[in-house]
Amino acid sequence: MQRTTTAEDHVRNVTSLDLLPILSINMARYLSLFFPLLLVLTGCSLKPNKASSDNSPLEAFKGKKPLIVLDGKPIPQDSSLEQYATKEEIESIELIENNSESRDYLSITYREAAKDGVIKVTTNTHKAKLRQQLFDSLLERLKAYEQAPSTFLFVKDGLLMAEEEVTKLKALNPSELVDVVVLKEEAAKAIYGSAARETTVLINTRNISNK
Repeated sequence: MQRTTTAEDHVRNVTSLDLLPILSINMARYLSLFFPLLLVLTGCSLKPNKASSDNSPLEAFKGKKPLIVLDGKPIPQDSSLEQYATKEEIESIELIENNSESRDYLSITYREAAKDGVIKVTTNTHKAKLRQQLFDSLLERLKAYEQAPSTFLFVKDGLLMAEEEVTKLKALNPSELVDVVVLKEEAAKAIYGSAARETTVLINTRNISNK
């Protein structure tokens, strides 16, 4: 009787021989399913170790500082991926070790920055664009606020913001935004009473969504 191969069998059969120096796009998709939590590399402060049958493909980058390329653009090597994209926004990854097969390509494409290899990350551009649109909308409200501050109330993560806090919103990282909602005065008064203004802007960030 023929036995049906399950996804668990495939995972069990992965060995170090399968982890080729340059992973194909298909393998990158495989990694995006099985290693999403490993993508947020906070500085890649890992230590070297030879790959074994139980190791992940990221073992090859332990103790190194690979260049992270996000949607075709390298991010500063003193930064971490989580500063630029959430794990939900990551669509796929491709790992490229710096070895005899890839060295020329890495040297020509990324120069010295790729001496420890490259991790290519592709995001869900729809989510990224949505966050940027939210941020652009917020910037428009801030511009209007500068012209008539007394007609605005800003509420961030449920807390009313003082004037000095509002000015700091321009430095908010777009990836932190979850939603920006504008309330009319009547609706705002029902919630905030006398604190409501002609325009009340509600800003929700990842900070409150994680609480």
